[in-house]
Amino acid sequence: MLHSIIHSYLNQNQESFHGAVLVSHRGEILYQEAFGLANREWCIPNAVDTGFRIGSVTKSITALGILKLVEAGQIQLDNRLVEYIPDFKRAGGITLTHLLNHTSGIGNITMQPDFTIQSLQRRSVDELVAWIHSLPMESELPANFSYSNSGYVLLGKIIETVTGLTYAEFLEPEIFGPAGMKEFRPGIKLDLVQPGERLRDDD
Repeated sequence: MLHSIIHSYLNQNQESFHGAVLVSHRGEILYQEAFGLANREWCIPNAVDTGFRIGSVTKSITALGILKLVEAGQIQLDNRLVEYIPDFKRAGGITLTHLLNHTSGIGNITMQPDFTIQSLQRRSVDELVAWIHSLPMESELPANFSYSNSGYVLLGKIIETVTGLTYAEFLEPEIFGPAGMKEFRPGIKLDLVQPGERLRDDD
Protein backbone atom coordinates (compact mmCIF):
# COMPACT_ATOMS: atom_id res chain seq x y z
CA MET A 1 0.00 0.00 0.00
CA LEU A 2 2.69 2.51 1.01
CA HIS A 3 4.71 1.64 -2.06
CA SER A 4 1.80 2.29 -4.42
CA ILE A 5 0.76 5.54 -2.68
CA ILE A 6 4.28 7.00 -2.69
CA HIS A 7 5.05 5.92 -6.24
CA SER A 8 1.71 7.20 -7.50
CA TYR A 9 2.54 10.64 -6.10
CA LEU A 10 6.13 10.67 -7.34
CA ASN A 11 5.18 9.51 -10.83
CA GLN A 12 3.20 12.73 -11.10
CA ASN A 13 5.98 14.85 -9.60
CA GLN A 14 9.13 13.26 -10.95
CA GLU A 15 11.06 16.52 -11.28
CA SER A 16 10.00 18.07 -7.97
CA PHE A 17 11.41 15.55 -5.48
CA HIS A 18 14.97 14.38 -5.12
CA GLY A 19 15.66 12.69 -1.80
CA ALA A 20 14.89 9.70 0.37
CA VAL A 21 11.68 8.53 2.03
CA LEU A 22 11.51 6.46 5.19
CA VAL A 23 8.35 5.41 7.00
CA SER A 24 8.59 3.64 10.34
CA HIS A 25 6.20 2.61 13.07
CA ARG A 26 7.30 1.84 16.62
CA GLY A 27 10.86 1.28 15.52
CA GLU A 28 10.00 -0.94 12.56
CA ILE A 29 10.90 0.37 9.11
CA LEU A 30 7.87 -0.11 6.89
CA TYR A 31 9.22 1.56 3.78
CA GLN A 32 12.42 3.18 2.58
CA GLU A 33 13.51 4.20 -0.88
CA ALA A 34 15.55 6.93 -2.57
CA PHE A 35 14.53 8.98 -5.58
CA GLY A 36 16.11 11.32 -8.07
CA LEU A 37 19.67 12.54 -8.28
CA ALA A 38 22.11 13.41 -5.54
CA ASN A 39 24.29 15.19 -8.08
CA ARG A 40 22.98 16.30 -11.45
CA GLU A 41 26.40 17.08 -12.93
CA TRP A 42 27.67 13.53 -12.46
CA CYS A 43 24.23 11.88 -12.64
CA ILE A 44 24.75 10.23 -9.24
CA PRO A 45 21.45 8.82 -7.94
CA ASN A 46 20.29 9.23 -4.38
CA ALA A 47 20.56 6.22 -2.08
CA VAL A 48 18.86 5.58 1.25
CA ASP A 49 22.14 6.41 3.00
CA THR A 50 23.00 9.54 1.01
CA GLY A 51 24.05 12.40 3.29
CA PHE A 52 22.08 15.65 3.01
CA ARG A 53 22.71 19.05 4.49
CA ILE A 54 19.88 19.93 6.87
CA GLY A 55 20.45 23.67 6.85
CA SER A 56 18.41 25.58 9.38
CA VAL A 57 17.08 22.42 11.01
CA THR A 58 20.29 22.77 13.01
CA LYS A 59 18.67 25.74 14.77
CA SER A 60 16.38 23.39 16.69
CA ILE A 61 19.43 21.31 17.63
CA THR A 62 21.27 24.42 18.82
CA ALA A 63 18.22 25.50 20.82
CA LEU A 64 18.08 22.06 22.42
CA GLY A 65 21.76 22.35 23.30
CA ILE A 66 21.11 25.67 25.03
CA LEU A 67 18.19 24.18 26.96
CA LYS A 68 20.38 21.26 28.02
CA LEU A 69 22.78 23.77 29.56
CA VAL A 70 19.86 25.51 31.28
CA GLU A 71 18.71 22.15 32.63
CA ALA A 72 22.23 21.53 33.96
CA GLY A 73 22.21 24.89 35.72
CA GLN A 74 25.12 26.23 33.65
CA ILE A 75 23.23 29.12 32.08
CA GLN A 76 19.90 30.94 32.34
CA LEU A 77 17.75 32.11 29.45
CA ASP A 78 17.60 35.65 30.84
CA ASN A 79 21.40 35.91 30.92
CA ARG A 80 22.75 38.58 28.60
CA LEU A 81 24.76 37.91 25.46
CA VAL A 82 27.58 40.18 26.66
CA GLU A 83 28.21 37.84 29.61
CA TYR A 84 29.49 35.21 27.18
CA ILE A 85 30.80 37.34 24.32
CA PRO A 86 32.16 40.53 25.95
CA ASP A 87 32.78 42.25 22.60
CA PHE A 88 29.02 42.65 22.21
CA LYS A 89 28.78 45.50 24.70
CA ARG A 90 26.58 47.42 22.28
CA ALA A 91 24.10 44.54 22.47
CA GLY A 92 23.03 45.91 25.83
CA GLY A 93 20.15 43.92 27.24
CA ILE A 94 20.00 41.24 24.56
CA THR A 95 19.46 37.89 26.28
CA LEU A 96 19.64 34.27 25.23
CA THR A 97 15.85 34.31 24.93
CA HIS A 98 16.08 37.13 22.38
CA LEU A 99 18.59 35.10 20.35
CA LEU A 100 16.45 31.96 20.51
CA ASN A 101 13.28 33.83 19.52
CA HIS A 102 14.82 35.87 16.67
CA THR A 103 14.03 39.10 18.50
CA SER A 104 17.55 40.38 19.25
CA GLY A 105 17.72 43.00 16.51
CA ILE A 106 21.28 41.91 15.65
CA GLY A 107 22.20 42.22 11.98
CA ASN A 108 21.66 39.04 9.99
CA ILE A 109 24.74 37.95 8.03
CA THR A 110 22.72 36.12 5.37
CA MET A 111 20.81 39.31 4.50
CA GLN A 112 23.95 41.32 3.72
CA PRO A 113 24.40 42.38 0.07
CA ASP A 114 27.80 40.70 -0.14
CA PHE A 115 26.82 37.50 1.68
CA THR A 116 27.14 35.23 -1.37
CA ILE A 117 30.72 36.33 -1.97
CA GLN A 118 31.61 36.43 1.72
CA SER A 119 30.20 32.94 2.29
CA LEU A 120 32.76 31.48 -0.10
CA GLN A 121 35.46 32.38 2.39
CA ARG A 122 36.00 29.72 4.99
CA ARG A 123 35.71 31.18 8.51
CA SER A 124 36.24 29.96 12.06
CA VAL A 125 33.51 30.43 14.65
CA ASP A 126 35.36 33.41 16.09
CA GLU A 127 35.66 34.98 12.63
CA LEU A 128 31.92 34.54 12.09
CA VAL A 129 31.27 36.19 15.45
CA ALA A 130 33.55 39.08 14.48
CA TRP A 131 31.69 39.47 11.18
CA ILE A 132 28.35 39.59 13.01
CA HIS A 133 29.79 42.10 15.48
CA SER A 134 30.79 44.38 12.60
CA LEU A 135 27.21 44.62 11.29
CA PRO A 136 24.91 47.46 12.30
CA MET A 137 21.97 46.56 14.51
CA GLU A 138 18.72 46.03 12.59
CA SER A 139 16.69 47.43 15.48
CA GLU A 140 16.90 48.20 19.16
CA LEU A 141 15.12 46.32 21.92
CA PRO A 142 12.30 45.54 22.15
CA ALA A 143 12.79 44.18 18.64
CA ASN A 144 10.13 42.56 16.50
CA PHE A 145 10.61 39.04 15.17
CA SER A 146 13.20 38.96 12.40
CA TYR A 147 14.58 35.59 11.34
CA SER A 148 18.27 35.57 12.15
CA ASN A 149 21.06 33.19 11.31
CA SER A 150 23.42 35.47 13.22
CA GLY A 151 21.61 34.81 16.49
CA TYR A 152 22.12 31.09 16.19
CA VAL A 153 25.80 31.44 15.31
CA LEU A 154 26.13 33.37 18.57
CA LEU A 155 24.22 30.67 20.47
CA GLY A 156 26.62 28.06 19.09
CA LYS A 157 29.53 30.18 20.28
CA ILE A 158 27.92 30.44 23.72
CA ILE A 159 27.70 26.64 23.90
CA GLU A 160 31.43 26.45 23.17
CA THR A 161 32.27 29.18 25.68
CA VAL A 162 30.28 27.62 28.52
CA THR A 163 31.36 24.02 27.97
CA GLY A 164 34.93 24.48 26.77
CA LEU A 165 34.10 22.09 23.92
CA THR A 166 33.55 22.60 20.24
CA TYR A 167 29.94 22.65 19.08
CA ALA A 168 30.31 19.15 17.61
CA GLU A 169 32.05 17.77 20.71
CA PHE A 170 29.19 18.98 22.88
CA LEU A 171 26.38 17.69 20.67
CA GLU A 172 27.66 14.12 20.30
CA PRO A 173 27.28 12.95 23.95
CA GLU A 174 24.46 15.33 24.86
CA ILE A 175 22.10 14.97 21.90
CA PHE A 176 23.18 12.72 19.03
CA GLY A 177 24.34 9.77 21.13
CA PRO A 178 21.25 9.55 23.38
CA ALA A 179 18.98 10.03 20.34
CA GLY A 180 20.70 7.25 18.39
CA MET A 181 21.66 9.69 15.62
CA LYS A 182 24.71 7.76 14.45
CA GLU A 183 24.92 9.27 10.97
CA PHE A 184 24.71 12.94 11.93
CA ARG A 185 28.05 14.56 11.14
CA PRO A 186 28.54 18.24 12.05
CA GLY A 187 31.23 19.95 10.05
CA ILE A 188 31.28 17.30 7.34
CA LYS A 189 31.70 18.43 3.76
CA LEU A 190 28.82 16.88 1.83
CA ASP A 191 29.90 17.82 -1.67
CA LEU A 192 29.17 14.62 -3.53
CA VAL A 193 32.15 12.79 -4.92
CA GLN A 194 32.61 10.37 -7.72
CA PRO A 195 31.34 6.83 -7.05
CA GLY A 196 33.83 4.86 -4.98
CA GLU A 197 35.35 7.91 -3.29
CA ARG A 198 34.67 8.82 0.32
CA LEU A 199 33.30 11.98 1.86
CA ARG A 200 36.05 14.03 3.49
CA ASP A 201 35.97 15.75 6.86
CA ASP A 202 35.78 19.49 6.36
CA ASP A 203 37.80 20.54 9.43
